[in-house]
Amino acid sequence: LVYAGARKLWVMRHAMREDEADPGWKERAARPYDPPITQEGRAQARSTGMMLRTLQSREGRIDHIVSSPFLRCLQTASEVANILGITRIAVDHGVCEVLLTRNVPVKPTYLDASALPAIDPMLASFAFEPSPVGPTSWPEDLTVARRRFDAAFDRIPPRFPGNVLVVAHGD
Repeated sequence: LVYAGARKLWVMRHAMREDEADPGWKERAARPYDPPITQEGRAQARSTGMMLRTLQSREGRIDHIVSSPFLRCLQTASEVANILGITRIAVDHGVCEVLLTRNVPVKPTYLDASALPAIDPMLASFAFEPSPVGPTSWPEDLTVARRRFDAAFDRIPPRFPGNVLVVAHGD
């Protein structure tokens, strides 16, 4: 997406998640709707970060990263941010997972930024800016989710000068 002043908004899906690699992970997890990324996912995210860094001379540097509040997105965003030299990640509930019961079978709770380093020490290197909107109601249908996404993508460009990468989900 291109905005006024040749600004760009890049969107990427989170990297490979643990439950994609280990089908039994959800049965053992305290938060089965919020899997971390795998080691392969970390490599995917770093590879994307290197590709985006290479494209900077042609496409412009990414100045800001906005992420869904789900752990897999925060981890993906942090891997990319590390490559790009970005130390601040903005969280936005507007780009979270579609909260259909098939995706998220129980009402989700979200991790507080202060708890993130205990879950993943790499996350200690980043400042997380809180979401400008509250958590999404659960459950939601696809029509409501699409309106939420529209509102988020209307809200994000004016909040951040420069080019923005949004790390979200595949739905």
